[in-house]
Amino acid sequence: MAAIWCDLGTEIIKAEKPVEGDLSRAEQAVFGWPLILSDGRNLLRQLTNRNKKGIAVDLYSPKG
Repeated sequence: MAAIWCDLGTEIIKAEKPVEGDLSRAEQAVFGWPLILSDGRNLLRQLTNRNKKGIAVDLYSPKG
């Protein structure tokens, strides 16, 4: 749903864990279909996170 809001012009800022990031970064295939594009980008991540801005935040560190 957030991707659609971004398509309509809303600014979405996504907070991720510093080292791991979003779970979609690690996905290689879904139901046997590869998700990695020829240029190395992850198709699932591109579809769900398009037009979003991202920051990395460590909630367990005083510095963040």
